[in-house]
Amino acid sequence: MERLLGPGGKLSEILDDFEHREGQVEMARAAFEIFKTGGALLVEAGTGTGKTLAYLVPSAMSGRKIIISTGTKNLQEQIMEKDFPVIEKLFPSRVRCSCMKGRGNYLCRRRFRGFSQQPLFRDSDEASLFNSVASWAHKTETGDRAELGSMPDDYAAWSEMNSKSDLCLGSACPDYEDCFVTRMRSEAAMADIVVVNHHLFFADLNIRDNSFGEVIPRYDAVVFDEAHLVEDIAATYFGFTISSYRIIEAVRDAERELRMAKMADGDTASLFDRLLRRSAKFFDVVKSLGAERRRLVKRDSQRWADDAKSLLDTLSLTSDYLSSMAKTTEPVRALSMRFVEIGEQLAEISDMSHEQNVYWAETRGRGVFLHSSPTDISAHLKEKLYPRSGSIVFTSATLSTDGNFDFIESRLGMENPEKLVIKSHFDYERQAVLYLPSDLPEPASSSFAHKAADRIAALLKMSQGRAFVLFTSHRNLEKCWGLLEGKLPFTMLKQGDAPRSVILDRFRDDIHSSLFATYSFWQGVDVRGESLSAVIIDKLPFAMPDDPLVSARMELIEKRGGSAFKEYQLPSAALMLKQGFGRLIRSAEDKGLLAVLDRRMKTRSYGKTFFNALPDFPLVTELQSLQASLVKLWEKGERR
Repeated sequence: MERLLGPGGKLSEILDDFEHREGQVEMARAAFEIFKTGGALLVEAGTGTGKTLAYLVPSAMSGRKIIISTGTKNLQEQIMEKDFPVIEKLFPSRVRCSCMKGRGNYLCRRRFRGFSQQPLFRDSDEASLFNSVASWAHKTETGDRAELGSMPDDYAAWSEMNSKSDLCLGSACPDYEDCFVTRMRSEAAMADIVVVNHHLFFADLNIRDNSFGEVIPRYDAVVFDEAHLVEDIAATYFGFTISSYRIIEAVRDAERELRMAKMADGDTASLFDRLLRRSAKFFDVVKSLGAERRRLVKRDSQRWADDAKSLLDTLSLTSDYLSSMAKTTEPVRALSMRFVEIGEQLAEISDMSHEQNVYWAETRGRGVFLHSSPTDISAHLKEKLYPRSGSIVFTSATLSTDGNFDFIESRLGMENPEKLVIKSHFDYERQAVLYLPSDLPEPASSSFAHKAADRIAALLKMSQGRAFVLFTSHRNLEKCWGLLEGKLPFTMLKQGDAPRSVILDRFRDDIHSSLFATYSFWQGVDVRGESLSAVIIDKLPFAMPDDPLVSARMELIEKRGGSAFKEYQLPSAALMLKQGFGRLIRSAEDKGLLAVLDRRMKTRSYGKTFFNALPDFPLVTELQSLQASLVKLWEKGERR
């Protein structure tokens, strides 16, 4: 590894900005050993370690088929566009790499032609964008929607032309040889390293007992980057969700397929209309239960029993009718089974029959969602993941709490993995100041919101904007926003006012702006340079105990005789705090202010867990002293 990654090594000849990192070499050695001998490895690699190359280099050297699974598509694209070209230079003509995303990311040529003949748009903006989509569709070589930077995430027409599995004709499709999904799978089958994301990985893992649905090629080893996201993402795919949107989409797909096959008639239109009306009535009852996220109990399903039965009967009738139609096509037969699956899942949620699952309802805008999620995914991983993976590496900047990996090991059901902590090589004592005010009330106090807003204003004036203000709930964000909007001498941006990528671009471009956000900006965001000079957190990020998944996980721990606070809430919050603070110091040149406006970190006995989770930042508790510390930190014209 020294020959490749060490001082004077081959990597130093390739990278103009090469910087030797001993931690990178140490991690690469550990990963290479696991690839050779088998087993599991947990690596906490501090910010700036260069962990991507630390697992890509031994992956390339191993001679084995390796899956790299990332928490986000953004990291997938970074690996393919930035990191893998380095691997190709290190190992010319020896390593092939491919990227796989979920089918919904790829254009279906057949469905695109059908949509083009009878396009239906949500509004005029979507219609005006279609010309650029159509132009791209005729020349793209990958069919990956990521190439279309102008297409917004919520472009509704995309669902009418993407490669849905239950509308796929397979080898019977006239476009099979030119199919983007077929090509993606072929390239992955030939590659040595395949880059996927956690969503695709666990969707595939959950159906691997049925080879019909298998997407990811067989592999010898897997690396999970951004591994702190594994539990929540895996829980999504070991459970299921039905929603008002899902039924509307199934009906819309069926209508289009029938029109394309010239099989649509008055009877199908009447049947679909009845299904949509009964679906709307059922989900209205669910919505009337109240709360944006609500854990379901038996009496809830009793309230919707009659409407659920009507919906189930209509789903069954729809499925039977579609499957019995003369000259039924393969996509229509598949759609028939889609209605069967929705019905089966609705019946399970109504019965709440699996004790190991938590059932919960959620409203988002106009959409109503019903979820069935496993309370503990460790058994699923022991059954489906570990026996199939000869070698496995979990890595992230945030995996340990209180100096150990006990929490992540228990959540993921791991037994005796190898463990490694790579400290960041950043000089935190020189690069950052931690501010923990002693004069603010505790968050439970009625005066906290006003006092915190005043303190945030004072801190933002010191940093001249240039800050993430991170909140633990939308309610806290809205309260503070209402108190400060228009009262500060620089641009204020708020999560939700525009797509996430647009908000981040505005923040980067306007150096003196401040971004007010909740959990979606606590992790996976990389802003370097002077645009980000402060991270301010309203309070310690304890998960809300009334959240359906959190409450179910806490109950399970208590039933087993443990302490839900010590074993789940506290370590989860410590890892989240590390993620939030990790937004600030992204390079050796970065300097800035880190602030937690929650005095409990210093006054409660559990506060030491949070301090142990963080580097040794210089600590300031008085506002006047903070001003002097920041002047010293940012002196000589360095980053402010």
